[in-house]
Amino acid sequence: MSEPTPWIYGPIYNCRRFNELASLARERPLTWLQSLRMSLHRQLCPPCRRYEAQWTKVEAFLQEELRRQPNSSLSAEAKAKLGLRLAEEIARKPELNDTGEP
Repeated sequence: MSEPTPWIYGPIYNCRRFNELASLARERPLTWLQSLRMSLHRQLCPPCRRYEAQWTKVEAFLQEELRRQPNSSLSAEAKAKLGLRLAEEIARKPELNDTGEP
């Protein structure tokens, strides 16, 4: 039996690549192959599922804050930096994670 064609059946992503593409997916649509590989990785990797769930919560929190305070004096860049810092804090402190997984 021959090896599968690499561009179709290439390896699923490692966690670093998954996280890069998860962030990129929030800015633009991914290719179908990127989406497929991310989906496979997501199914096999509980930490990356938590990472995505945490980012979803961070985005929801920030959207709510922006909705409540539309005249905020923070620039968009400052808000983005705060969002990243918050996500890093959540990732470092498991007690902030309420996804039901340790």
